Amino acid sequence: MMPLGQMLVMIALMGAITWGLRALPFFFKDWLNAHPLVDYIKTRFPLLMMLILVVYASEAYKTQHWADIQTAVWCMGLTAVLQFFFRNALLSLFAGVALYVVMVNG
Repeated sequence: MMPLGQMLVMIALMGAITWGLRALPFFFKDWLNAHPLVDYIKTRFPLLMMLILVVYASEAYKTQHWADIQTAVWCMGLTAVLQFFFRNALLSLFAGVALYVVMVNG
């Protein structure tokens, strides 16, 4: 069993590191907002995260045959096309999900 003093030092150290990592970006806020890499990530990251989530949720990376993912790919394509033309995420997602439900249950 660890002595009480050593546990308290470890807890204090973990708290200081956690606070420091969370507070550090606020000290460099102006510099980060002006940096071109941060601006690039800020504009591209939401789309990249959605792409990663879609690929993971569709399990396209596990399949061996086109027939296993054909429905999901068609629905993702519809969602992408609607988003490209209308720029309305609610419309795109609703239409893609609706088509998926119809294709899976039909």
